[in-house]
Amino acid sequence: MSYISRFSLTQAIKLLDFGRSLVATQDNLLNCKKWLFIDLLYCVILAQLRIPRLRYSKAVVLLQIAMLWFLDGLMFGGISLNMVGRPGGRGAPLPGFSGALNLTLNSSPL
Repeated sequence: MSYISRFSLTQAIKLLDFGRSLVATQDNLLNCKKWLFIDLLYCVILAQLRIPRLRYSKAVVLLQIAMLWFLDGLMFGGISLNMVGRPGGRGAPLPGFSGALNLTLNSSPL
C-alpha cells in the first residue's frame, strides 16, 4: 500500500470521526488530540523514510504539521473562528472591519 493511499485512508477516517462528532455529544478535544498525534506521526515518519523525490526539509515538514494541526483544531473544536460582521457573528459590524477575524483557542484541564 502506498503512502499516499495510507494518507488518504487516514484522512477519510478523520472525516468519518468529524461527521460522528457533529452528531454525537462526545468529547471533541479527545478526538482533536488523537488526530493531532496521528498527523504528527505520519508527517515525521514520511520525512524519515527518505523516498526519492520526497525529500522534505525540516521547514516543509513543520509547515505540513502546522497545516494539518490547524485543520484538526477547526474540525474538532480546538480552534473556533468568529467572524465579525457576518450574520449571526459575535459583535456588531465595525466600519472598515467587515472581514475581521477573531481566533479563539479552546482548552480544557486534563
